[in-house]
Amino acid sequence: MARTPKDTRLDNRTARLKLEAGKRHWQKIAPGLSLGYRRPQTGSGSWTARIKLDDGREPWIGLGVADDFEDAGAGVLDHARAVDAARESAQRERQPDHKIQAPMTVGEVLADYLKHYQERGGKALRDTEYAVNSHILPHLANVQVSDLTPGLLKTWQDKLAKSPPRLRAKKGEAGKQNPDWKPTPENIRARQATVNRVRTVLIAALNHGYQSGCIADDSAWRKTKPFKNADKPVVQFLSPDDCVRLLNACPEDFRLLVKGALLTGARYGELVRLKAGDVQLNNGGLWLHETKASKPRFIHLNAEGAQLFETLTVGKDHAHRVFTKDDGGAWGDSHQTRRFSEALTRAGLPGHFSFHDLRHSFASLLIQAGASIEVIADLLGHADTRVTLRHYAHLADSVRREAVARLPSFGLEQDNKIVRLRAG
Repeated sequence: MARTPKDTRLDNRTARLKLEAGKRHWQKIAPGLSLGYRRPQTGSGSWTARIKLDDGREPWIGLGVADDFEDAGAGVLDHARAVDAARESAQRERQPDHKIQAPMTVGEVLADYLKHYQERGGKALRDTEYAVNSHILPHLANVQVSDLTPGLLKTWQDKLAKSPPRLRAKKGEAGKQNPDWKPTPENIRARQATVNRVRTVLIAALNHGYQSGCIADDSAWRKTKPFKNADKPVVQFLSPDDCVRLLNACPEDFRLLVKGALLTGARYGELVRLKAGDVQLNNGGLWLHETKASKPRFIHLNAEGAQLFETLTVGKDHAHRVFTKDDGGAWGDSHQTRRFSEALTRAGLPGHFSFHDLRHSFASLLIQAGASIEVIADLLGHADTRVTLRHYAHLADSVRREAVARLPSFGLEQDNKIVRLRAG
């Protein structure tokens, strides 16, 4: 396998986000092959390959979205994967027998992409399949790729952004649109953020088809843009008093789960998959092995947390789940949604909170306790402190202001008045 060339400007997201926005920055990969990165004013940047061919042509090929604000996955490439994609594109373009295959529909391109994504071990297969089946295929499945235009794709994006979100349904059933959804500014922003994520999947599939030689032209989707400012995170959290009220309003089995989230900052899925063997109180905490980013992390526990997990794991086999329902069954993928909403109502708390806001509450309490952004990023499992700052910088600023306000007085004279001279 060829070595990945180094470039201190493009190797990592921290360096890339310091580059001038709106300008394409190039790195030479090999003779006649360059990798380009361009960062917009807002949102994630994109990767491009520039290839010099023997016949004098110099095509530019879009490779995918950069991992500026999210981990590499479906359609999102880190620097090393972008280099590999550029090399593959160059190899394909330089083959003398390179030919475009028969016309394909968007549905056929997506089916081929999902197969490829599964074969290469994509970590977000389930979410990718959901985006394809729920948001792309119903609208674009039978459209010929050659008939795609920027206007058609923009119409699809706009229509999807204005449609209500789907309610969760049983496995195998199609979810119905939420009849209670209202087009408030925040709800519209959230829908646009969803469309941006779905759009990433569609473009990744189309780019895969283009790079595989199945599609002749990629200009239609290269000319489309995601919604601006839609991905700005909305962070809300519960106060300590609100947390107590919420815990008191929860049934016993769900109360333990909520308390576990408040004491660890773990996501719902990470908690319900936690095994008794992952709890290592002799080391002062627990391991989360099955995480969103597939990167295990260790979470330290305070005295209350240690007591909770000791109670939950006593007498359990190492393979036994830490959190179970009253009947001993496992918590499912969405079992927390209704229970959390009901507990909010009983506690007299606003209904716009979700279980994930317990994670935000954990982070906000850490910040108020004086924890650094680096420590919080590590405990939350963020790949980069920029992700943490994007969510919690406003809280960190208030803590800094309070710290400065507590500086001691140096006895400076307050009586001396300064009289400013008038100009001229």
